[in-house]
Amino acid sequence: MNKKFEDIFTPEWMVNDILNYIPIKYGDKILEPTAGDGNMAEPILKKCKNLSIELTVNELQKKHYNTLKERLSKYGKIKEVKLPSKQNLFNYFFNNS
Repeated sequence: MNKKFEDIFTPEWMVNDILNYIPIKYGDKILEPTAGDGNMAEPILKKCKNLSIELTVNELQKKHYNTLKERLSKYGKIKEVKLPSKQNLFNYFFNNS
């Protein structure tokens, strides 16, 4: 069986445990390249509510995009990133400054 995308969501409790070991500080830049419904992004934003951080979230699947956008909208302005074709993703993430 060949699946184009397979959804594997990290449980929020696990993200919260992981965040206890990551020293996020003012001015940090964080990339969540496959944000899904926001199970990783939202706990990061909750933990950093008093810090000025730059969190970039991307999601290629339209079925998750609206949920992600709605879930994170309560945390302030969200910069929407439109991704190029899948063939150019490597260049987008690693050659784009």
